[in-house]
Amino acid sequence: MNSSNYSYHDAINAQQAAVQKFDYFFLGIIVASLSFSVQTFSVKCSVAPLFIYVAWGLLIISFLSGFYRIERINMASYSDSICTGILNDIKIFENAFKDGKDVKASTENNIIKCSQIPDAITSLKEKYSRQKKYLARDNKRSEIAYQFEKWSFLLSMLFHIIFKIKNM
Repeated sequence: MNSSNYSYHDAINAQQAAVQKFDYFFLGIIVASLSFSVQTFSVKCSVAPLFIYVAWGLLIISFLSGFYRIERINMASYSDSICTGILNDIKIFENAFKDGKDVKASTENNIIKCSQIPDAITSLKEKYSRQKKYLARDNKRSEIAYQFEKWSFLLSMLFHIIFKIKNM
C-alpha cells in the first residue's frame, strides 16, 4: 500500500487485525497446552494428581473466557458500526430539516416528511443511546473475560509446574 494513501482508519484496521490474529493464536496455545498435558499424563506415576486436574480446569476456563472475549469484541464492533450509521443519519436529517426538505431514511425504504424529521431525530438519538450502552457493556465484559483468560492461563501453568516438580 502506498504510504500517501495510508490513512488513520487503515492503521486502526491493521492494528485490529493484528490483535485478532494474536487472540486466535493465544487460544490455539491454550488448546495445545491442554491437549499436550492430557496426552502426557500418566496415572501410574502421578503424585498429587489434583494439581494437574486443577491446571486442566483452569485451561478450560481460560479457553472459554478467550472465546467469549472474541465474541464480545465482535459484538462491540457491530454496535460501534451501528452508532456510526445512526450519527450519519442524524446529520442527514438535521441538514434536511434546516433546508426544509423531505429525506429518505437509510435504514428504511420510506420517505420522511420535513414535519416528521424532529420525531425521527429524537428516535434516532434514543437508538444511539441504547447502542452506546450495548457498546459499553460489551467492552466491559470483554475486559473482564480478558482478565479471566489471562489469570486462569497463568495459574494453570503454575499448577502444572507444581505437578511436574512433585512428580520428579
